[in-house]
Amino acid sequence: MSESNNPAPSGTVAFMQFHQPSLKPGTYAITVAQQVATNETPQPKIPTTTFSATRSFSIAGERFSLDPAEISAVYPPDGSLGDHSNVVPHLMLTRSTLPWERQADPQDASLPWLTLLLFTEDEAPVATIISLDALQNSASTGVIYPSFTLETGQSAADRVSVIDVPASTLRTLLPTPAALGLMAHVRQARDADDQPTGSEQAVVIGNRLPGPNQINSVFLVSLEGRYTSAGFDFQGAADADLVRFVVLASWRFAAPPQAQQSFTNLLLELDHSPSTLRLPPNANPLAEQYAAQGYALIPHLMRAANQTASWYRGPLGVGTHTATLPLPAPAADALVRYDTATGLFDVSYAAAWELGRLLILQSKQVSTSLYSWKRAHIQQQKVAKRSTPKTAMLSRTISPKLRSRASADLPADVRAWFAGLRRLQGVPFNYLVPDEAMLPSESIRFFQLDVTWMACLFDGALSIGRATSGDLQAEQSITISPPLLPLTPLSGFVLRSAVVAGWPGLLVNATDADQQPLEQLRLERISANVLLGVFVGELNTLLVHLQPETLHFGFDAPTEQYPQLHKQLRATSGAESDQVLASLPWQDAARQVLAIDTLSSSMQQLLAQTPWTSAQFAFQMIEGVEAVQFQQSAS
Repeated sequence: MSESNNPAPSGTVAFMQFHQPSLKPGTYAITVAQQVATNETPQPKIPTTTFSATRSFSIAGERFSLDPAEISAVYPPDGSLGDHSNVVPHLMLTRSTLPWERQADPQDASLPWLTLLLFTEDEAPVATIISLDALQNSASTGVIYPSFTLETGQSAADRVSVIDVPASTLRTLLPTPAALGLMAHVRQARDADDQPTGSEQAVVIGNRLPGPNQINSVFLVSLEGRYTSAGFDFQGAADADLVRFVVLASWRFAAPPQAQQSFTNLLLELDHSPSTLRLPPNANPLAEQYAAQGYALIPHLMRAANQTASWYRGPLGVGTHTATLPLPAPAADALVRYDTATGLFDVSYAAAWELGRLLILQSKQVSTSLYSWKRAHIQQQKVAKRSTPKTAMLSRTISPKLRSRASADLPADVRAWFAGLRRLQGVPFNYLVPDEAMLPSESIRFFQLDVTWMACLFDGALSIGRATSGDLQAEQSITISPPLLPLTPLSGFVLRSAVVAGWPGLLVNATDADQQPLEQLRLERISANVLLGVFVGELNTLLVHLQPETLHFGFDAPTEQYPQLHKQLRATSGAESDQVLASLPWQDAARQVLAIDTLSSSMQQLLAQTPWTSAQFAFQMIEGVEAVQFQQSAS
């Protein structure tokens, strides 16, 4: 296999400054008036009379808590480990109006009421749960929080999550009003035909770069009514005083000490030779022959209680057993092969058969449903063989249920279970990768599914109720249509890397030798750092990339020409321009807090663009989806 950088599938993202709600949360009154009169002269029969009625109603909205379903994604991902040193955290909301449904400054509707505060490990506050009543009486505990009035539907006993932060820290972290207006925007994904896909989403970004070599915590906090045109209202707080914030969401991520722990670098440095699942090369030619096919020696406990070792190869190994297998098999032992070259047993297909049997027995409903269907099918075949006009009439009159069971295809629950088995659902990992040395840390391996191994797995599952030679003979006449096993080949990959743990929700696109996309049967993280993908067809090219929502905000890493973090700006077309912001303006350089308003102004001056809003700023700050492509080598 060879790997290369390659862009993710085509598509665009449109940016908008904001999406103001039609009505903001609060209590409203609506008055309807009607005038009744006649127009006779000089004296109308009915003088002008006005009838009116007033009704009040309330618009409810998030204020002290946020439904987790309102958050579609965060970046860096929660619990991730990666090089995020040049990334500004952001959070995406499913409702595009949410950041503007309330106001940070009551006099400025363009300012969002939500912002992100990032804290390094040594300064992160601890979130606590209190009641709204305790929040209203924060001053009694010496904590700064403005007074507020409960709205309709809110109770003093409602619980709320809060953090208390020293005012001295906040003075360096909180954005100015001009910066706050740039730190939220609306995003709309568009397909290759420039048609909207999905719904609009609001994005809230932070103003601080993560601290290196430590865990960073990000809090989405409410700023409702806490800003004026002069900035955040500290209510006269001294530097040592604690200022309270309502927390609506939070997450954590870690930045490793190694700068190479980036998404692209991790993938580019994956061990992909050999490209198949096998043990390391062996100096012994015979052992190497078996290792190259994906075999491993495993302990084998014999019936007589003596122990030996036998060959085993899982479904992800290389090649297929050439011997004719007796399927359907009476038992797993019928599939044990003796290897004359090494004097050892090969239990690969016997293990697959026994595993299939054990897996289906784990589901009482499925195994019972399969057994009933098989019994009905076999019994009707017996009746058909003895068929006479009299027995045929008897069959039609006394066994309609039996006939319907036998003539129908496999029951729906059984078919669904076998569809999962085709995707290797439920197959223990040590059956797929029998030796850890086959899949070392930071490696990727590719495979074509052994159809014979899968046939044995399926036959073991179908063996329910197969107890005697008569049962075996009867089952040989059963025709299952359409066939359970696919005629098309299945292929895939196993990836073991920190990139799986660090970037949850990885996406992959697989194509064959003709660059035609392959149907994805399964893509699942089966452990913290192992990802398994199974596709219909023969995999030739694999593109590993991040989800569209991981389009993130950040800066270009230092280079020889630009030794500091910098930003290559974009033209309105989206292509890189020749303008580079060579250095970043800081609100607090020691804490790596960005002066967002100055940063935005510098970008606008370099590009000489008008108008300039949070949409244009987000367009410049966005970083593309990273992707790495693996391709089958010609050899």
